[in-house]
Amino acid sequence: MRTRSLFLLVLIIFSPASWAESEIFMCPMHPHILGEEGGSCPICGMTLVPKISTTDKTGEGFSVAPRFVQSLGVKVSPVKHERFGKVVRAYGRILPNQRLTHEVTVREEAWVHRLVKNAEGDIVKTGDLLFELYSPAILGAQSDYLIAKKEGRLGRYSEQQLRLVGMDDKAIALFKKQNSMMEVIPVHAPRNGVITMLHVSEGGYLEKGAQVITLQDFSQLWVDASLPQRDLQFISPGTSATILLPETGEQYSAKIDHIHPMNDAKSLTATVRLHVDNSNSALRPESYAEVIFESTPHQRLAVPAEALLHDAQGAYVIEHIGNGFFKSLRVERGISAHGITEITNGLTPGQKVVVSGQFLLDAESRLRGAMGTMTQSEDGAAVNTHADENTGVNKETRHVH
Repeated sequence: MRTRSLFLLVLIIFSPASWAESEIFMCPMHPHILGEEGGSCPICGMTLVPKISTTDKTGEGFSVAPRFVQSLGVKVSPVKHERFGKVVRAYGRILPNQRLTHEVTVREEAWVHRLVKNAEGDIVKTGDLLFELYSPAILGAQSDYLIAKKEGRLGRYSEQQLRLVGMDDKAIALFKKQNSMMEVIPVHAPRNGVITMLHVSEGGYLEKGAQVITLQDFSQLWVDASLPQRDLQFISPGTSATILLPETGEQYSAKIDHIHPMNDAKSLTATVRLHVDNSNSALRPESYAEVIFESTPHQRLAVPAEALLHDAQGAYVIEHIGNGFFKSLRVERGISAHGITEITNGLTPGQKVVVSGQFLLDAESRLRGAMGTMTQSEDGAAVNTHADENTGVNKETRHVH
């Protein structure tokens, strides 16, 4: 009788129920196997690890032994308000600024006497000689001007006639200085630019109103970016953006110039046009770039983006309650930018969330939840209910500690 009492006392002292929670160790693969630190599982041989409790002091969440928290590298961050806006990324196409395109035309029937700038791609500056013309109509206007001057009835109207037939200011100044007929009329560049189209050849005939040269100024460019309809709410004309060249990594500042009122019929996206300075000629039209928009910053309740976990039901975080206690909380997320994510519901300022090691904590807590389907019998045995393969009748498998 005395021997039996001593055996029961030893059994009570060393039973798992009498161990402190932080001193209980278990097998990661067989949670019903409990033991001491340094022990191993008799089933699979794995080293026992500190047990994670499936309930905390309030009956929610789970607790982790302090030494296990350190080994997981758990780090926490407070929930607080941050000032930031939505960052939207899109791919854009660099295009010429159509407002800086100029067509050089003739106003009267003429022939090209000499073509000075004779190739597409030639760079010209304001006042450069482009070509020379022979035009009977321009010669007639010059004759009228000289006669009017000789008779003393020269006025603003006579000089205006020279402009109406196609003489530019520089050509008129040369004609007035020469004070005689100019059989070959020079045509000068009205602005800086690059010849993107050449419509004639030297000696060619030009009808009235014919196009001769297309000049394009590339010092200012457009970038057309395609955005989904859902992202248009975050931008407006004047919103700043960054143009990133994937090939070189160079960045340029830009502003939204216009948002097209109609979506593209094929991609069902809206075209957003940006205006970007290209005075250094580093950007080239007909190339692609990444466009990064950022909406107006506002104060938003936020957590580090890495704190968020996701499953089929949505987003959640692991809250650190303190003293080794953790709890999973469902949250509703808003916009993300600069490594932080807005929380619209589920958290309040001052709470602490796990930002490192949360995946392991979550995996462990889920494992305990899955193994929780094994109920404990009154005598301390783990009961696993399953159906017999032959009879289909439920049977119980017990593991006695």
